[in-house]
Amino acid sequence: LRCGDVLGGRRRTDYGMMKFSEYKKWISKDARTVGIVTQPFDKERNRSLDHDKVDDCRAVTYKLVDYLQDFLPSAKISIHNSVNESLPMTFARLIMADQSFTTLSSFGIFPVIGGFGKGYFQKGNGGVNPFSKYLPEIYPGELIMMDAPVKTAAELMDMDLQSILDWFVEEDS
Repeated sequence: LRCGDVLGGRRRTDYGMMKFSEYKKWISKDARTVGIVTQPFDKERNRSLDHDKVDDCRAVTYKLVDYLQDFLPSAKISIHNSVNESLPMTFARLIMADQSFTTLSSFGIFPVIGGFGKGYFQKGNGGVNPFSKYLPEIYPGELIMMDAPVKTAAELMDMDLQSILDWFVEEDS
């Protein structure tokens, strides 16, 4: 779950975050564990650009935990962002997962498309992952391009935290 610069670092329109309902469309109903990788909740372990959004990232991440726990009541939902959670460990988690997901982000796309399980990624655009549109054809059934509702970083910057949290969990129309 990429949140720092997406929640307020840069006013960009080519990346952002997708609604949580997209996970319900794709996560196996038989999943016993779900791991969420995200940035640390300690300001000192984040880029200075992201310091002001650490608390918002924590709120969004715990909202996702609650949302997924409601969807998968018997599953263990874990957050992976501790001091011991290195970049290689994060990539390994995504690569080794039965199902791995990334939103519209250049960070998560490569371990997701290079994994051993099914990879789910948000449809790219001219600025972020423009090549992604070809992947489902090349790897049918293994790489799934999602076309979920997204709020861009620019749109999220104009919203207060409660409005963002509400948007993540509101039902699709």
